[in-house]
Amino acid sequence: MLKKESIFFIITVSFTLSIILIISSFFLLNKNLELQRYRYVQNRVSYFNHKALRDVMGDLANLGYRYIDKKDDIVKKSRVLYRFKIGKKDIVYLKYHKNFYFYFKMPRGEILLQDKKHLSYDKRLFFVIFAIIVATLMFLYIIVVKKLLPLKRLHAQVKKLANENFDIVLDIEGGDEIATLAKEFKKSVKRLKELKLSRDIFVRNIMHELKTPITKGKLLAELPPDEINKELLKRVFYRLEHLIDEFAQIERFLSLKESINIQSYFLDDLIDSAIDISFCEEEKVVKEYENIKLNIDFKLFIIALKNLIDNGIKYSKNQKVTIKTKDDTILFINEAPRLKYPLENYFEPSYNQDSNKLSLGIYIANHILKSNGFKLDYEYKDNKNIFKVIY
Repeated sequence: MLKKESIFFIITVSFTLSIILIISSFFLLNKNLELQRYRYVQNRVSYFNHKALRDVMGDLANLGYRYIDKKDDIVKKSRVLYRFKIGKKDIVYLKYHKNFYFYFKMPRGEILLQDKKHLSYDKRLFFVIFAIIVATLMFLYIIVVKKLLPLKRLHAQVKKLANENFDIVLDIEGGDEIATLAKEFKKSVKRLKELKLSRDIFVRNIMHELKTPITKGKLLAELPPDEINKELLKRVFYRLEHLIDEFAQIERFLSLKESINIQSYFLDDLIDSAIDISFCEEEKVVKEYENIKLNIDFKLFIIALKNLIDNGIKYSKNQKVTIKTKDDTILFINEAPRLKYPLENYFEPSYNQDSNKLSLGIYIANHILKSNGFKLDYEYKDNKNIFKVIY
C-alpha cells in the first residue's frame, strides 16, 4: 500500500490523471468532430429543403455532388449516419467505405448523391494516435518507476545503518542522481564504519594503557609513604596525565576533528619525546641513528614512535629496541619471533592478534605515519623484527 506522501504514489497518481485527461480530451474531440459533421449535414439538408432538388441536379459538379446511377449496392451496404424527414422526403446520410452520400427517398423515386465536399476524418488513425500517446505515457511511467525503485533499496540500507549495521549491500549502477547518491552513501558508510572501528580501537587502547599505571598506583598507595614511594607515585600521576593528553590527540586524529600541523623537527628530539611519554628506561632504547630532520606533526608523530618503541621493548627477548637510520628509512629492531601474519593484517582497525596490544600499536602508528606522508614496512632478518618507517 503506497502512502500518500510517497513519491511513487504521487507519480502513479500524476500518470493516471494524465491518461484520464488524454482519454477525456480524445473523447471530447471525437464528440466535437461528430457534432461538426452533424451540423454540416444538417446545413446541407436545410439547403436541399429550400432549393428544388431538380435545380441541384442541374449543377452537381459545381455544388460538390456526383450522381450515382447504380445505387442499390451502396444503399444496402452503407452505414447510416443520420436520418431526416422533410415533408414527404426521407433524407439519409450514408457512409460507404471512405465516401459519404445523401440518399433521397421520395414518392416519385430515389436519388443517391455522393457528397464530395465532405471533410472526413479517419477514426482508425484517430484511435491509433490515441493508443500511441497512452502507450508512450505508460512506457514513461514504467521507466520512471524503474529508475526510482533503487530508492526503496537505499531506504532499507539507511534503516540498517540507523541500527549500526554497516554491512551495506547497495549495487546501483548508472550515472543518474540516485546512483550518485548511492555511491556517496556507500562512501559515507565506509567512513562511518572506519570511525566506529577506530573508536573501538581507541577505547581498547585507553583500557590497556591505563591498566598498568593504575595498578602501579594502587600498589604504591599501600607502601610506606617515604620519599622514594612519593616520587614513584608522582611519576604514576605524571604518566596518567600524559596518557590523557595522548588519548585526546588520538581521538581528535581518528575523528578528523583536527588537521595535522606539519613542521620541521630533529629525529633526536622526536625520539626523546617518544621515550618520555612511554615512560620506559632510556637504556632500553639503543640509539644508532643519524639526527636527521623530518617534516611532521610533532604531537601525532611522537605517538607513532612511542607505539613502535613500546612494541619493540615489550615483545623483544632482551627488553630492548634499537633505532637506526638507513637510506631514508628509520629502523626499529628487536630480537623477537617473526610476526604470525603479514604486516598488512595489523593495519586493519578490527584486527587483534591474540588480544594483545601489538595490533593496536601498529594500527595507530601506521595511521599516523600515513597522514604524515610516511610508510610503515616490515622485515624479518637474522632472528630480528625490523619495522621500517620510510620517508
